[in-house]
Amino acid sequence: MATAGVDQVKVRHRPRLLSDNGLWEGGSYIVEATFSLLDSINSRQDLVADGDVNLSEGRITSHVAVNFNPVWYQVFSGTDLTLKTSVGVGIDGNSPIGFGGDEEVGNGALGAELNVNQTWTAELRYNFFFGPYKNGVAGLWKDRDNVSLTVKRTF
Repeated sequence: MATAGVDQVKVRHRPRLLSDNGLWEGGSYIVEATFSLLDSINSRQDLVADGDVNLSEGRITSHVAVNFNPVWYQVFSGTDLTLKTSVGVGIDGNSPIGFGGDEEVGNGALGAELNVNQTWTAELRYNFFFGPYKNGVAGLWKDRDNVSLTVKRTF
């Protein structure tokens, strides 16, 4: 089994509410930056890295993600509309942590959510992945774009 010392730091901006400004009536956004450092590989380095992936000791890797969700209240009687957008991308290096972010590889989503009387929620979302095939596990998903529909009821 491979053993490695990994340090990871997450910098997260607290969710902020958007105020009514004429374009939207409310909402939220969040920005997250992640930094990882592979401190050392103690044994079985062949299980941790291969020739196609740039994963080395002492290299700091970075990833950034942004969510932006404006809301319009009472678009229909008792119905609120939220436009859901998100994107995340690896900026530099391949994270030593599985799914921790790989350079030039990312994902995003664009969708709309209807909330009816705070009881029913329906969300339609287009999810996409991008980046070079050779960069990490997430690069294997670049042709896995999909559309999802979620319907929930609270009681």
